[in-house]
Amino acid sequence: MIFCTSCDRRFDQISYKLDDEVTRRSLTNVPQREWRQFSLAVNAHLLFASLLFISGCVCFCISLQFSTQFDAVNCSDGVNIFPPMLNMMGAFTGLFTLRTLHLKWPAFVHFLSCVIVVPLNLLTAVDLIANSFHWDNYWSRYPSVTPVFEIEGHETIDWTSSFLWMDVSIGIVALINVIIYIYFKYWYSIRSNNP
Repeated sequence: MIFCTSCDRRFDQISYKLDDEVTRRSLTNVPQREWRQFSLAVNAHLLFASLLFISGCVCFCISLQFSTQFDAVNCSDGVNIFPPMLNMMGAFTGLFTLRTLHLKWPAFVHFLSCVIVVPLNLLTAVDLIANSFHWDNYWSRYPSVTPVFEIEGHETIDWTSSFLWMDVSIGIVALINVIIYIYFKYWYSIRSNNP
């Protein structure tokens, strides 16, 4: 019983400290230049998060269709869909943050969600770029047996090289999403002048 009371007291202290830190920060007093950069970064984050999620889903669907002749299915481990989906949720909290400047907690929730998503985006980028090495290895080792398809009398498509470039491009979009997180320094470094 004493242990529970001690834990409860410690949790209360941590909660009060967190509340104090969050309420001392505000987005209402950000200078105009930094505010434009912050707004642009939030909108770019949403754009690239959406692009990352859509391209991950498209990669999975196309790969299911055209990976039947290979020993692996491209984009099949879920890393290209689940972290980008969480990334989109964090991006939507950013839009809510832009519209509710007088509220302190939406900005903190947006900050926290994006800090959590940064390692997931790095994992996505590393996984997809490593997967591209798999397709490059397959392409370079077996160029004569790399399946090539002709689609309705048009030019042939080498799906090994297509999978390679799909993985690299989606990995680059994930890295761009990580770079956009730099704008959080504005929220963290600016404190409210209100007492």
